[in-house]
Amino acid sequence: MPKSNEEEIRKRKVVLILVEGASDKTALGLIEKFYRSRNLKVYITNGDITSNGITTVTNCTNILKEIVREFREDKKLEKEDISEIIHIIDTDGAFIPDDCIEVDKILSDFYYTLDCIKANSKRKVKIRNDRKIEIIKKLLETEEIDKTIKYRMFYMSCNLDHVLYNEINLETEEKRPKAFEFRRVFNNDKNGFVAFFNSSECKANGDYRTTWNFIQQGKNSLKRYNNWWIFLNELEVEENK
Repeated sequence: MPKSNEEEIRKRKVVLILVEGASDKTALGLIEKFYRSRNLKVYITNGDITSNGITTVTNCTNILKEIVREFREDKKLEKEDISEIIHIIDTDGAFIPDDCIEVDKILSDFYYTLDCIKANSKRKVKIRNDRKIEIIKKLLETEEIDKTIKYRMFYMSCNLDHVLYNEINLETEEKRPKAFEFRRVFNNDKNGFVAFFNSSECKANGDYRTTWNFIQQGKNSLKRYNNWWIFLNELEVEENK
């Protein structure tokens, strides 16, 4: 790419894409390569801020503000250098009815199926779900972070591993190799990357609000859906103007 074009890209306002962890960045980071002219930057939040036990409905926007501040300091950017925040979260089955929570005393962690969440305590799941729902609903009402930066939140359901690899309870040690394999498959295939998230196997249909309403119904937040395709399709439209 000519130097002048590189300079123009650097001058363009950043679209900040927040993901939970390193393997998420490995898999989804291809977006930086595919849409270089949009100056996209994928940044890790070091965990799911909607269910980490620290974030609350009253401090969630301030926590995002702090994450953005850390990103700006790392990249030596001013607030006005960021045009939008795209936040990708897992739904973790949080919206399911309470009767879809099953107790299994031998489990040490939550176990997800397409129909229920299993855990050694129903109360633990309910507390997590209620807290996560509160935070998600607050963030869905949030249009700006730090007063000026546009904000939108998209989901992977039941989690990112579920959408990308159809593995709903992937072991931690398997996340990294799976992410690199996903990246290898689509490394030189932008059309395939976009088509993957638009496929009927993992796409929630409708506009932004419709897809969010949909995922909150019944057991949908345990199923394999994403609405990140909406953002990808916006990028495609802009590129093809």
